[in-house]
Amino acid sequence: MTKARDLANIISTGVPNSLITLDAAEIPNISTDKLTSGTLPDARIADLSATKLTGTVNNARISLDAAEIPNLDTAKLTTGTLATARLGSGTADATTFLRGDQSYAAAGGGAWNYISTTTGSSASSVTITGLDSTYDFYMYIITLDGDTDSVLNYMRTEVGGSIISTSSYKYAIMQSYSGSTTPNAYNSASATAIRLNSDGVEADANNPLDIIMYSHNPSNTNYLYKTFQFHGTNKQHDGSLQNWKGSGVYESASAVTGIQIYPASGTYRTYTIRLYGLANS
Repeated sequence: MTKARDLANIISTGVPNSLITLDAAEIPNISTDKLTSGTLPDARIADLSATKLTGTVNNARISLDAAEIPNLDTAKLTTGTLATARLGSGTADATTFLRGDQSYAAAGGGAWNYISTTTGSSASSVTITGLDSTYDFYMYIITLDGDTDSVLNYMRTEVGGSIISTSSYKYAIMQSYSGSTTPNAYNSASATAIRLNSDGVEADANNPLDIIMYSHNPSNTNYLYKTFQFHGTNKQHDGSLQNWKGSGVYESASAVTGIQIYPASGTYRTYTIRLYGLANS
């Protein structure tokens, strides 16, 4: 009776899952619409061809190597800007340019690079610093408006923050002017400063002394002379035009870090001095 009762229960209620063991051949093909709950573990999902993906893949799920990225026309870049680091190697700044080999290099071709401008008024002297080993050749564009007639202007060097006023200078100047056909020469073999103009300047307001000056290798301690060349023009105190060229040296191997310009007397009503360095390559 027990077996008959068990058989009757199976017929009426079905066989419990725990009593069923099937191999693959005994499992019928099942439509995917029978999967109505749960998720398949990754291990049960086979590799799929990309053609099976008919929807949109989230960007976070995409990982491409270089061979999988197509060539793109630059016309596809319609917004934003490329970072300079993506354009080439090296440092991109105001003093460099991008070469054809995609590397940043210092501006070449003998370019003058602006360093500083020093301006002011009512000064008995002007000091300009900024000389170092960055450049071998420096240029000063100098405009001085003095308040006293017939005044000479001088220059001294600065070394390590100190103005050198010892007899360590030599200079030579050749002058021509509209009041005479005879040139004049001025020089000194031992001076406490380099003389910058040949004769006195008329002290009318807005009648400046204009000078272009160059200095060579001011930081090179192998050189016993620090050389300066200058060329200037101005209205002389007698009203004639004055033009001169000259050069001077500071006799020392010490690195020059700046210069000081000053009038023999009086002050500068105004002054403007621009400093440039010539690119070494």
